[in-house]
Amino acid sequence: MRIQGNVTTGTLSRSSKAGLLQNLKTGDVLQGTVKQLFPNHRAAIQMQGQQLVAQLEASLSVGGKYFFQVDSIEGNTPELKVITEEQQSGQQITRQLLQQLGIKESKLSVRLIKALVREQVPIQKNELLQALQYIQENKISPQQAQPALMQLMKMRIPVTHASFQAVQAIQNDSISDSLASLERSLPSGQYPMLQAELEHVLRGFPSEQSAVRAVFTADAQAAKPVLFPFLQELGLVSKVLNKQGWLNMLQQWSPSASQDLSSQTAFALPFTSSFEGAKEQLQSILGNQKQLITEAKVLQEALIQGNNTAAQSKENLTMVFPRYFAKQAPVTPEMEAVVRPLLEALIEPKNYQALERLMHIWTASNESSIHHPKEQFLQRMLWTLRDAGLNAENALKSDAPHTTQFKHLLLEMLQNNGGGPGRENAQQLVHLLNGMQINNLHDNSYVMQANIQIPSQKFGLSKDIDLHFEGKKTADGNIDPEYCRIIFDLELHKMKETIVDLHVHKNALAITIYNDQDTTPILVDKLRPDLQEALDKMNYQVTSVICKPYTEGEKQHQAGNIDDGQAVQRKVDFRI
Repeated sequence: MRIQGNVTTGTLSRSSKAGLLQNLKTGDVLQGTVKQLFPNHRAAIQMQGQQLVAQLEASLSVGGKYFFQVDSIEGNTPELKVITEEQQSGQQITRQLLQQLGIKESKLSVRLIKALVREQVPIQKNELLQALQYIQENKISPQQAQPALMQLMKMRIPVTHASFQAVQAIQNDSISDSLASLERSLPSGQYPMLQAELEHVLRGFPSEQSAVRAVFTADAQAAKPVLFPFLQELGLVSKVLNKQGWLNMLQQWSPSASQDLSSQTAFALPFTSSFEGAKEQLQSILGNQKQLITEAKVLQEALIQGNNTAAQSKENLTMVFPRYFAKQAPVTPEMEAVVRPLLEALIEPKNYQALERLMHIWTASNESSIHHPKEQFLQRMLWTLRDAGLNAENALKSDAPHTTQFKHLLLEMLQNNGGGPGRENAQQLVHLLNGMQINNLHDNSYVMQANIQIPSQKFGLSKDIDLHFEGKKTADGNIDPEYCRIIFDLELHKMKETIVDLHVHKNALAITIYNDQDTTPILVDKLRPDLQEALDKMNYQVTSVICKPYTEGEKQHQAGNIDDGQAVQRKVDFRI
């Protein structure tokens, strides 16, 4: 399930006059058609499929096509300057436009101008020069470069090597295929944590125990394990064990997917407590990490100064780690040698980051999740939004950057790998994640749109899932809860290609189904009562369900309406 190249995000922003005005900026050049002339040098101009009223200082002909440049945007009436004569032919007006912009006419510049006009992309001189320069310097064929350049210019993103590679990757690659290619290219035994993460994303672990064992093993195989010493300081792993002893214990602990937690006494647990008990304690520590870091820092400073001014912090830590402290008793020099390593472990951010990765994979491998498609879907979405690394750069700016993200593992590999195996695939995957990040969220005063691409191999699907969310905003800038549009574009086994266009307004649903099968209306009538019964429980009503043929012509018409301006339109199984 995949669109190779996400759904265009320009549709809603061009669906209203307000959205069109929001999308324009000073210096933009667009082609428009004069629809009507008004007094005081005003005219109705058709641009990007919408009409707006603009202030003009030129003589125009109704029905004429011109190139206009935005002089200013104030209020609801932009000021436009006519920079070409009424269109005679495509070649003439393109030549005129290049002359007005001060750009040398060439096959490449003419080709780009024509593509921008065809796709109704606002033209900025500097952006156009960037695109021309990038093609020439990198010796890329215009045909190969055009889709990515068009998308960058639509999104108002400067054309750089990084941005071009990112957008090209999101247009041409799938996240699942890229993950699988990387996994195949990694030598066995190298980058164990990266390989454990790939296993988790692509196939998943059959049980919580197998997931925990894989993560622990990957951590122990690293040059400097993080989880192993941290768990020892937390008291969940015996301090008698060294690194090799810990690996031996993990090797002996091989729970099968069929074993439940009640039968764990039949094999050796890696923890000093029960499996579920360890999980609860680790979740509690992760949930209270800010407080634990604060309390540990206060007590550590008090010990350095040789006083007991941190009695409250000691009392709080005693509740979590009673084995380290004696209640009501001061920390003696003998106790300090035992307590200090714990405090240092609690203060170290990377310990919580490693623990966070463990708990994400542990939770996702719960049997209640792996046997329920809904939970699996939510876990996959969480991985994309939280764990993949779409916000990796922003996280680095925070006081405690979260290096649990998958992208950090890739960057670490690229930093240490030189020209080793898998490097090219890892770099391409970084480009793809950057492309997903660029395409992830588009927000302005009128609408918010989000695009999410979800790996789908765990669902047994051959294509990734692409989701497109669109929401209107209220006057105060919040998302309007009374309006929603959901489009499912499906390729089903028996029903074949199907579009379900769902409009929700004030708890009322209007559904249009496009499908070419003769039995579809009968099936819809049969299922409608069940649909209404389920929606009644959520206080929603179905106002209409309409079936229409989904012929090739209808398909093109719908694609044009839904994805106006998409550079490269491709198929999905469903889109939300």
